[in-house]
Amino acid sequence: MTVRHLESLFTPASVAVFGASERPGSVGATVWKNLLAGGFKGPVWAVNPKHARLGEREVYANADALPAPPDLALLCSPPRTIAPLVARLGAMGTRAAIIMTPGLTAEQRQAALNAARPHVLRLLGPRSIGLLNPNIGLNATLAHVGAKPGQLAFVSQSGALVTAFLDWARGRGIGVSSLVSLGDRCDVDFGDVLDWLASDWKTRAILLYIESVTAPRKFMSAARAAARNKPVIVVKAGRGGAGLAAVQSRSGDGPVGDDLVYDAAIRRAGMLRVDTLQDLLTAATTLARFRANQSSVITIMTNGGGAGVAAADAADAAGVALATPSARLRQASKDLDAPWLSHNPVDIGGDAPVQRYVDTLGALMADPDAGAVILLHAPSDNVSAADIAQACLPALKTQAIPRVMTCWMGDAAVAPARETFERAGAPCYITPESAVRAFAMLQTYRRNQEALMEVPSVGENASPDTDAARVLIEQANEWLDQAQVATLLGAYGIALAPPGESTDPLALAHRAARSRQIQVVARIDPLFGPVILCGHGGSGEEDMAAGLPPLNRVLAREMVQHTRVARWGEFGDGVRPPVRLEALYDVLIAISQMLAEQPRLAELELSPLWLDDQDARVGTARVRVSRTPVAGAERFAIVPYPTQWSRQLQWQGRTITLRPIRPEDEPQHAAFVERASMEDLRLRFFSARKSLPHSELARMTQIDYDREMAFIAEGLDADGHPETLGVGRTVANPDLVEAEFAVLVRSDLKGMGMGRLLLSELITHARARGYERLYGIVLRENQGMLGLARSLGFVAERHEDDEPDTQRMVLHLKPAP
Repeated sequence: MTVRHLESLFTPASVAVFGASERPGSVGATVWKNLLAGGFKGPVWAVNPKHARLGEREVYANADALPAPPDLALLCSPPRTIAPLVARLGAMGTRAAIIMTPGLTAEQRQAALNAARPHVLRLLGPRSIGLLNPNIGLNATLAHVGAKPGQLAFVSQSGALVTAFLDWARGRGIGVSSLVSLGDRCDVDFGDVLDWLASDWKTRAILLYIESVTAPRKFMSAARAAARNKPVIVVKAGRGGAGLAAVQSRSGDGPVGDDLVYDAAIRRAGMLRVDTLQDLLTAATTLARFRANQSSVITIMTNGGGAGVAAADAADAAGVALATPSARLRQASKDLDAPWLSHNPVDIGGDAPVQRYVDTLGALMADPDAGAVILLHAPSDNVSAADIAQACLPALKTQAIPRVMTCWMGDAAVAPARETFERAGAPCYITPESAVRAFAMLQTYRRNQEALMEVPSVGENASPDTDAARVLIEQANEWLDQAQVATLLGAYGIALAPPGESTDPLALAHRAARSRQIQVVARIDPLFGPVILCGHGGSGEEDMAAGLPPLNRVLAREMVQHTRVARWGEFGDGVRPPVRLEALYDVLIAISQMLAEQPRLAELELSPLWLDDQDARVGTARVRVSRTPVAGAERFAIVPYPTQWSRQLQWQGRTITLRPIRPEDEPQHAAFVERASMEDLRLRFFSARKSLPHSELARMTQIDYDREMAFIAEGLDADGHPETLGVGRTVANPDLVEAEFAVLVRSDLKGMGMGRLLLSELITHARARGYERLYGIVLRENQGMLGLARSLGFVAERHEDDEPDTQRMVLHLKPAP
């Protein structure tokens, strides 16, 4: 996995600083000072051949003079020394290093990476200002301040943003679980760190500052895995991108809507994108305290009309709906003689006494149709904000799911009230607009999480003319002529407008009078591969949205929702009726299918695509093909669900299905684990436990199918309901050279050949993926699994990281070079 040896980076047992110094302003002096000031409890060693002591600390001349190989090495020595030092440390057994020396050339950086690889020594940097883990007192940074322990992790490409974040967090008393400056990412990158933080129980939320991604499929895989476990919030530099200008470029050489594609990738990975550091922390706070709230509407409660109007305007701008007062609230309005309850915003007046706050908030909390309640309060001479907060506190403590967001406007006069509500777990904001924006972020996050759960396959929308389309493309020159375009689109069920319409002014005017004009483009993004863009043709980049294939109907709808086209499906304009969006979804899904099945498809543009209340028809289309494969499902940033690995077979006199696992299998998987004996679970997980938490079950059932595969054997129980009989899985290392396997069979089915069936399927899959080795770590007492592995060709091998009570069983799938 990509977390290999990262424990030595994040939680080292010992640290050595190479180039440690007392020279003011030097990298070695700053790093040494910060490391000592952090309070790290393990051994800390200084290395520098020019010094015998630094203060009261002994200084070692070189790596060989150290008492033991350091877990983590901080490299502050001259650039020419870095690669030889990495090679020596790797041979000694060091497994992680941070290159903090500035000024390495590209050749020196590559030399360091080459020296690290044979030992799987992980390198952070170069141009990294380091790493912080306040929970163990590790300050391995060049930063001017440290951080207190907390639950937020911050990962950044920008060293300046790291120091700014530290200043910002320190001033607000915000704690940090880990802080990572990635620098040039010659080895450790976003994917690696996300994989580590996803399973770090001390990290509740992950904050990212991204300038660029270099390994998109690895990044998407790690991001999707992390986002299933905890909130991942992103500030992506370069908001604005190339947009429609790039889409309209016919050269095919430029970027394809850079920022739009990043936006699509972030959404599809279940992360939340924000624009500023302030929004980053606002989103983290909101998700930490309000994520369980599933409301789609808000009710604004305010003691000032202006604040209520400001919040309502912000809601309209953000697409947040205000709740319509229900019959329950209208009745409460009569019972309490509170006419304000019949409106939204609920304006209780600037002279409202404490009891009016309590009664109004109580009535809103008793009505589920009121949605989330945003309580706005401006300081008043009539009543203390602190008294209002204390009086309303019981309503907060009785809510099973958080429903109240607050905005105590002002400073000193409302500080005690804000503190009271924050201690009670209610999110508090400074302005009405920021409170509404936070709720809008929550809605966006929820939509992105729903998109994350979608696992479409290539074969969901199979076309009967796929082979004919492939032959056409293989025989075509760079640009298809109009007859070829018509044949290709027809093969995938995309209809064209009647011949000649595009040149007939009357026909065009008739079409425009009852249709809307859409633009749909498919291109090959230089980073994320095949991508689809859709929007209102000619309206500017702000109305284009991107989607990463494979698409299904849910994902096509989610993509369109980011354009004004979505509103056309709800409202007419007095002349034209609402359009049939389902027809547009059909087109997007067909193009996704085309990109998966036609590897030479380089560019497709439907402009315009006419959409009315009946169907979608292409006015003009352009298609370009490449001489070499540039598309195809294997080049998607997100691996489709591999339906080709699903099959039915006979086993022990019953029909079972052997297939890759799906996210929706989680409840079934939980029941499978619960039926396993404690002994079988101990042999599988190396620890005795009867059940698995949701986060671990989610991690097991929501896989990316690229570096990970899990096959389940599924049958029907006596009542005809699906049940899991066994599961086998593999997890590959980052370079896809080898993969680790594990198998678990339901306890009452052991000895019947299920384990052999699953492990054989894993071997077949590993060969198909091109892995060189398949291995498993087995407890020595697990004679059943050891015997099964031997019977299928595995041999026992020893590895330096193996525990004494385990045996590594290895199957070499390719001959050694």
